[in-house]
Amino acid sequence: MRCSAFLRQKSRGVALIEMALVLPFFVMLVFATVNYAIGLYNQAIITNASREAARAGIAFRVPAPSHTEIINTALNYCADHLVTFGAPAEPEVVIEEPSGRLPGEPLRVTVSYNYTGLMLFKGLGPGTLAATATMLFE
Repeated sequence: MRCSAFLRQKSRGVALIEMALVLPFFVMLVFATVNYAIGLYNQAIITNASREAARAGIAFRVPAPSHTEIINTALNYCADHLVTFGAPAEPEVVIEEPSGRLPGEPLRVTVSYNYTGLMLFKGLGPGTLAATATMLFE
């Protein structure tokens, strides 16, 4: 009887040591996965922001939308949806109209954002996220 009680205590101690060795790696793996998943989510938001801004820019209306309105469309979308961990979202929006605003001509809106990630993993995330949407003027 004494021998089995000793072995049970010994196996509990071994399990505790194994858990202490494995737990930090498991927690880091979970946080790294969350960090990368949020980076992918933010990439989708940047893509949608560029698409929304391009759509707002090509829609026919009088007066035509200004560059400021197009940029604000993208920035407002990012402000509402980006996951930034408390830091203000500061995406950069670039508008290109290579041939002017004639019907059938392209409008390109590029939105880029520097993703920093979780505090533990700064520099290990996706980095700069960027997306370009091209649409034709109506």
